[in-house]
Amino acid sequence: ATKASVAYYNQNINGAITGTFSSVITGVTHDLSKRTTLYAIYDHQNIGSALLTSGYATSQNGFTAGVRHMF
Repeated sequence: ATKASVAYYNQNINGAITGTFSSVITGVTHDLSKRTTLYAIYDHQNIGSALLTSGYATSQNGFTAGVRHMF
Protein backbone atom coordinates (compact mmCIF):
# COMPACT_ATOMS: atom_id res chain seq x y z
CA ALA A 1 0.00 0.00 0.00
CA THR A 2 1.14 3.56 -0.72
CA LYS A 3 0.45 6.39 1.73
CA ALA A 4 1.02 10.13 1.33
CA SER A 5 0.87 13.00 3.82
CA VAL A 6 1.25 16.78 3.73
CA ALA A 7 1.72 19.21 6.63
CA TYR A 8 1.96 23.01 6.76
CA TYR A 9 3.21 25.00 9.76
CA ASN A 10 3.20 28.78 10.12
CA GLN A 11 4.42 30.78 13.12
CA ASN A 12 4.38 34.53 13.68
CA ILE A 13 6.85 35.73 16.30
CA ASN A 14 6.20 39.01 18.09
CA GLY A 15 8.37 40.41 20.83
CA ALA A 16 11.92 41.72 21.01
CA ILE A 17 12.46 40.02 17.65
CA THR A 18 9.63 39.76 15.14
CA GLY A 19 9.29 37.60 12.06
CA THR A 20 7.67 34.59 10.47
CA PHE A 21 8.55 30.96 10.00
CA SER A 22 6.71 28.56 7.70
CA SER A 23 7.34 24.98 6.69
CA VAL A 24 5.74 22.56 4.22
CA ILE A 25 6.47 18.86 4.62
CA THR A 26 5.37 16.11 2.24
CA GLY A 27 5.98 12.42 2.64
CA VAL A 28 5.28 9.16 0.84
CA THR A 29 5.66 5.57 2.01
CA HIS A 30 5.25 2.41 -0.02
CA ASP A 31 5.10 -1.07 1.51
CA LEU A 32 7.24 -3.58 -0.35
CA SER A 33 6.30 -6.36 2.06
CA LYS A 34 4.90 -6.87 5.54
CA ARG A 35 8.21 -5.70 7.09
CA THR A 36 9.89 -3.54 4.41
CA THR A 37 8.89 0.00 3.46
CA LEU A 38 10.31 2.60 1.09
CA TYR A 39 9.97 6.23 2.23
CA ALA A 40 10.65 9.73 0.90
CA ILE A 41 10.21 13.08 2.67
CA TYR A 42 10.56 16.62 1.27
CA ASP A 43 10.67 19.74 3.48
CA HIS A 44 10.69 23.41 2.47
CA GLN A 45 11.13 26.18 5.08
CA ASN A 46 10.91 29.96 4.85
CA ILE A 47 12.22 32.37 7.47
CA GLY A 48 11.36 36.03 7.30
CA SER A 49 12.01 39.46 8.74
CA ALA A 50 14.23 40.19 11.74
CA LEU A 51 14.84 36.50 12.48
CA LEU A 52 17.64 36.61 9.92
CA THR A 53 21.08 38.11 10.10
CA SER A 54 22.22 39.83 6.92
CA GLY A 55 23.79 37.46 4.41
CA TYR A 56 21.87 34.30 5.37
CA ALA A 57 19.42 32.44 3.13
CA THR A 58 15.70 33.02 3.66
CA SER A 59 14.68 29.47 2.74
CA GLN A 60 15.97 25.93 2.76
CA ASN A 61 14.99 22.57 1.32
CA GLY A 62 15.56 19.08 2.59
CA PHE A 63 15.01 15.64 1.09
CA THR A 64 15.28 12.23 2.73
CA ALA A 65 14.70 8.81 1.19
CA GLY A 66 15.36 5.32 2.35
CA VAL A 67 14.32 1.77 3.09
CA ARG A 68 13.04 0.68 6.49
CA HIS A 69 13.11 -3.02 7.41
CA MET A 70 11.75 -4.27 10.72
CA PHE A 71 13.15 -7.45 12.28
